[in-house]
Amino acid sequence: MDLPTLTRSLPDALATLDPADAPVAYDALGLDRLTDHALVSACAAVIDRPKAAPPDSFVLHAPLELMARAGLLARVSPDGRDGARRRLVWLAATYAAAGPPALEPRVPSAASSEDAAVLLAAAVAGGDLDAAGAAARALAGLVGTEDLVAALVDVVAPSLAAAAHGGIYLHQLLSFAGAPAAPGVANMARELARHPDWALSWFDDRPTPRVEPGGSPRSVDALVEALRRPPSPGPLDVNFIYPTMHLTESSGLALDVLGPALAGVDRAAASRALLRVAALSMLQDDPAEAPYGWSHCLTMPHGLLSVTALSARPDDVLAVAATYVLGFRATQGTVDVDPHWAPAPPAVGWAEALDGAPDLAAAGAWHASVDDRPALAAVLVDRAAAHEDAHLAKYTLACLQLADTDPAFAYGYVAAAAFLGAWWRQADGALN
Repeated sequence: MDLPTLTRSLPDALATLDPADAPVAYDALGLDRLTDHALVSACAAVIDRPKAAPPDSFVLHAPLELMARAGLLARVSPDGRDGARRRLVWLAATYAAAGPPALEPRVPSAASSEDAAVLLAAAVAGGDLDAAGAAARALAGLVGTEDLVAALVDVVAPSLAAAAHGGIYLHQLLSFAGAPAAPGVANMARELARHPDWALSWFDDRPTPRVEPGGSPRSVDALVEALRRPPSPGPLDVNFIYPTMHLTESSGLALDVLGPALAGVDRAAASRALLRVAALSMLQDDPAEAPYGWSHCLTMPHGLLSVTALSARPDDVLAVAATYVLGFRATQGTVDVDPHWAPAPPAVGWAEALDGAPDLAAAGAWHASVDDRPALAAVLVDRAAAHEDAHLAKYTLACLQLADTDPAFAYGYVAAAAFLGAWWRQADGALN
């Protein structure tokens, strides 16, 4: 089959492919001939279609996983490219096999992007799944990616629906290179509308402190101190994201702890502090919570904080991000996180350390030289891009992005990614 025909027909082929046959199909169809963009776009076309049934964890995460894996694909080594691409094919085939698609509602006629944004907000608030999905499609067809994110961020930020993953979704849209440019936007909007009452609001009526002209913002030291070992908000029956964050707010803990700690701080400094505490939680706290608790403790606030500049209410976005870190630390933390902590240098080089237990892998990454960091990061990317766990893919990409944007703590983010990668290798029985 010639490449143009293969490119056009691939979404249909993926939609009917048995996921177990994905590795064989990759070779049989000659998918190695496709560019990364063409392969990612074909997978995105499959995952862009919402499902009729309420999504399970896999279906909910699929658009985010797709974009995270596309981001990792752009960073893999030549040796890791094939494994990363095969995982994308498996993802699309598995999504297609996960149940029948929802009927596509008629996309409303909107005179402007502002009209479409109003329709979307109203549909989400009213719990109208079909209308929300249709309005999101209409909006995505009228504006570019950055304007789409700007239109969505203040709808997404306070919501705990869609497992509170809307911020991650918006962040990933900004760097996604594929077609459609906003894969899964209708699905995300539908999930926001499924539970319109699942929202954080403790910050709505708080006074907004102002820094006097010529004055300086407050230090973030109080914020870091508040998050090191916060008190429990009370018993939690199940540590899913909605009950965790709802309890963190309804107990009064968020207002009591974060209200004073965030008052008058610089948003950029507070954002750095939150994300560093999240990374240190992976490195210092209970390793049993590594794959989901500590990974979400970083990826959820990171997603929101990366789109804060597009929000009309940036202080509220910061408050939500801080609630996520507080909620995970208050319900799953078991230690007093030390912001000045550092692991002892390992007795082996970083390459050997990455094949060891999580603590050893993290120490090797922490103490690796700046010159060695690109090669180290390539190993982490290759492994995460080919691994089956979506959270590992999202977390590894987020850590490497943060290492780029916060170079003063790059060693900490790379170490956190190494820890989680080694945790999964240990769980898979792949340690040396």
